[in-house]
Amino acid sequence: MLLYLPHLRTVPGWYGDETTALLIGKQLFNGEMAFGAVSNTFVTVVFQPLYLAMVGFGYWLTSDILGARFLNTLLAYGTALTIYGIGRRIFPSRIAFGGALLFLVCDQSVIHFRQCFPHNAVAFGAAIAILSICRRSERKGANLSAGLGVAVALGAHPLGVYLAAVTGCFRLLRPRSWIPLILPSLILIAGCYSLVAIRHSNWLIDDIQTIFHSYSAGNSEQEGHLWTNLSRFYSQNIFHFLAFASCLLLLLSPRRVRRLPILAFVLLFSIALFRNRANLVVFYYQAVPLLPFLCLALSWSCNTAVTRLIRMGPLGTVTPAISRAIRRCAFPLLILALAAPLAGKSIQGTLIPRNMMWTTQSTEEVDKAAAWLNTRLAPTDIVIANPNLAWLLNSRTANMLQLTAWNGKDTFMYEYGMPKDRFIFPLDRSSIRYLVLGDIDQIWGIHQPNVLSILEEYDVEGWRLVWKSPTYLILENPSFSRHQTNRTTAP
Repeated sequence: MLLYLPHLRTVPGWYGDETTALLIGKQLFNGEMAFGAVSNTFVTVVFQPLYLAMVGFGYWLTSDILGARFLNTLLAYGTALTIYGIGRRIFPSRIAFGGALLFLVCDQSVIHFRQCFPHNAVAFGAAIAILSICRRSERKGANLSAGLGVAVALGAHPLGVYLAAVTGCFRLLRPRSWIPLILPSLILIAGCYSLVAIRHSNWLIDDIQTIFHSYSAGNSEQEGHLWTNLSRFYSQNIFHFLAFASCLLLLLSPRRVRRLPILAFVLLFSIALFRNRANLVVFYYQAVPLLPFLCLALSWSCNTAVTRLIRMGPLGTVTPAISRAIRRCAFPLLILALAAPLAGKSIQGTLIPRNMMWTTQSTEEVDKAAAWLNTRLAPTDIVIANPNLAWLLNSRTANMLQLTAWNGKDTFMYEYGMPKDRFIFPLDRSSIRYLVLGDIDQIWGIHQPNVLSILEEYDVEGWRLVWKSPTYLILENPSFSRHQTNRTTAP
């Protein structure tokens, strides 16, 4: 609890991908299949409905990001319980317990499971599915458990397809396992996308083709970087190096056949990620599904090393009971010692993610800006703002990328354009009341293709500054069609 709950709302700072998920979940829970101004089929924005419904429910509980983040911490605890609960059927209990503890105290687990990332749900589903598939097919509930894990992952993010591929391969020759393995995912996908098709059937196929072309183009542009990206990630520190080596060493373990799915998933998922992503050391959240298996494999190798040291060293003459006690206590105590500094940072609110430069630099400023806006906005007013602030507003919102797409220009996320009938409200100049420039806009947003040219077309430099802070500016549109009588000047 000390690692995950202190300062949960504000530490780490809000990040665009998590607030995008939060904003979509909020709109979904309000009955809108949309992201900001654009109707969403959950393919264009690749976060999937099951996870977004969870995030939306968390927002509904607290009317804040706190509820959604709290549900993500529960995914961390659930993953740890899975590592121990199912892992002890594959490894000795002390190894499974050590892997669960190591997962909970790993700095990247603590940081990312305090945030709203669908990859957290993929990690939870992967832990259930892969560890279940390590059990014999005839074991009661093993196949259904694996199938449920795959469904959870697919319901969170498209990366779940790699989990489905691994589980399918290890049950390919056992036809009796196919139905419990496949049925949960079929029910989930059919249910979710039947609702999407009813609402947005004319766009669903187009979006699937668009996202396929987008991923294919990205892969072809970065061919040849796989081994560089792979080596950079697994050599970033001693934990990752030893954990990856431990996964490979599972091939030498006495029960290597049963543990092979762990290595297969780590290798396949790594190849899928690193073939076209060179930034995963900094933007680590995408690699979180690997953590349960890296931690479990490292626990196994550490236990093996401790056992051999006891047998070979001066403790080799102690009684078996004392030897077992040492093995059971040494690794958990080491893990708890490693957790102490991390707990201190969590309590003090000083946890720093690697992508801090791209997170909200001051959540307090964003809260103040949103409060200022909410006292002046009607529900139908339109504000152009990035998701880090937009999720706090009680009005219609869109981001600069959507504003660019509305004007017929290609940009990030809308590389193939976006027809105007996809927009649920217009973004012409006279319809927009405020435009917000924040920290992420200044270092990233305005630098995306064609964004600056659209801001110039809208003559944003001529809009009146009505609120400012060190990192946020609020500009009022002089052409807004419904002029207010109570103009407020900047503080």
